[in-house]
Order: sequence, then C-alpha cells, then structure tokens
Amino acid sequence: MSWPEVALEDLIADVRPGFASGSDISDGILQVRMHNLSRAGALDFTKQRRVPIDRRTERFMLRTGDVLFNATNSPDLVGKTALFCEIGEPAVFSNHFLRLRVNPQRLDPGYLTRWMQWQHALGVFRAISQQWVNQAAVRTERLLRLLIPVPPLEDQRRVSRVLDAADAIRRKRVDAIATLGVLAEAVFAEMFASGQDDHWPTVPVRDLVDPRGAGIRTGPFGSQLLHSEFVDDGIAVLGIDNAVTNEFRWAKPRHITEAKYAALKRYTVHPRDILITIMGTCGWAAVVPVDIPPAINTKHL
Repeated sequence: MSWPEVALEDLIADVRPGFASGSDISDGILQVRMHNLSRAGALDFTKQRRVPIDRRTERFMLRTGDVLFNATNSPDLVGKTALFCEIGEPAVFSNHFLRLRVNPQRLDPGYLTRWMQWQHALGVFRAISQQWVNQAAVRTERLLRLLIPVPPLEDQRRVSRVLDAADAIRRKRVDAIATLGVLAEAVFAEMFASGQDDHWPTVPVRDLVDPRGAGIRTGPFGSQLLHSEFVDDGIAVLGIDNAVTNEFRWAKPRHITEAKYAALKRYTVHPRDILITIMGTCGWAAVVPVDIPPAINTKHL
C-alpha cells in the first residue's frame, strides 16, 4: 500500500528558529540546547542552562508536541531531531534548533520525529546542508521542500507507538548490559583484589601453563607468514579481532593452505587456550571455544 507524499511546508503550521543568549542565571527559564540532545534522539536535561526571561521569551516557548530539528551543527550531527514533551516547567530553545509545530489535523508530531530521525540516519540532511570546515547548516526552505509519506493519522500514531516501544526495549537492554558490566567488575574485585590476600597463594603465570614447552607462544613473525599467503578457505588464522571484545568471536576470515599449516603447526591454537592481544589494542583476552577447528594465531596474539 503506497501513501501519498506531501511537502513538509504543507503540513507544518509554524516553523521558528531559536535564539542565542550569552547569559546563564540560576533563576532564569530553562533553555533546550545542543547538549540536551542525545545521539539517540532523546532530550536529556542532566545538564541545564537557564536564561533571563524578557519580552521576547514568549515567542520561543515550547509546548508538548513541538519537534526540535537541529539545523546547525557538525556535518554528522546536523539534522538530529527530538520530540519535546511536558517536563514540569516552562522551556525555550536555542538558535541551533528549528521548532516545527505540525498541523494536528494532518500530521502526528511523533511520526514526524521518527521520520526525520530516519532521514538523518540515511544522511539526507547532511546531503542537503551547506557545509564549511567543521560546520553544516540546513536552510529552512530546503527542509520544508522535503516530501514525507503521509498515511492516515491513526496509522501515523501506530507507527510512532511501535517505534517508541522498540526504543524503550533498546534502552532497557543497554541499561542491563551496563549493570552487568558493573556487577562483573565488583565480582572481579571481590575475588582477585580483596580475596587474594586472605587465603590464596600467588604464583607466576609461567608456573601455571602447559609444562611441555608450548604454554606461552606468540604467532609466526616476519617472512614466516605473509598477507599474500592468505587464501579463501583452509586453516583459520586468528588475530586481534577475534579477541578484542574480551570474548572469542569469529571476525574477518583469514586462512592458509594445508601445506602452509604443516610448516606452522607449532602455532596451533587448542580448545580452552587463552588468547591475549599484545600489539595495537593490548591486554584483551578471550578463551578459545571447545569446538575450534584447526587454527593458528598471528604475532598479534
């Protein structure tokens, strides 16, 4: 099913640039600025700037449903967009933003916000911006000429609700991962920092590795293994990218022939070996899985 495409200028009831203020006072009105716009397209008021209230302030007041479009920024950030919702106090916006106020009979502000965030991800705003050395700006008239698909209002709201729910799940996942990271650090500190001085002996790592002479070994150096000797299929060659996330992952495929492997067999990686990065990004470690196929490691591990 195809939806009609309509120019933004026919759907926006009011568009207004914000204002600059050199003042920052404790008892002023909250001004939404660039540092309040996260990379994910949400407004974050952890940092606040308050500006004096004067006779022009009323023209820049925000209300729920206003869409804030970042019209001036670095080329990769120009076009970031956020939806303003009730925050419990009045607020105005800075001159980096355009405030878009939709015609509610034709366009849902949440749908518009999501569509504009999609356009930013596609690089549309960067493409239509005027650019200088480290700055870019989207002119209002160019923005308003863009065509947006316009489904019925209820469908617009449904799209917005679904994407909001997906975004909430994503944020919870990020928070959970961060919490697990803190927990892992706490467990590590408990076991290896505070626990060792009570009952655990400490010994050199060399006393804990395979005593048959191959316990600690880097990969082949110099002319032993050249990039030109890599082939599309064969014996796997492991590098930094297989361990750099602190867990084993298959990454860029690298292989050598069976004949080359015969000459480098002493560098074979075995199940449950520990890979440690020793060049470039140093100190990351990963345990080799038990189902590892025949493989060797490079000089970076």
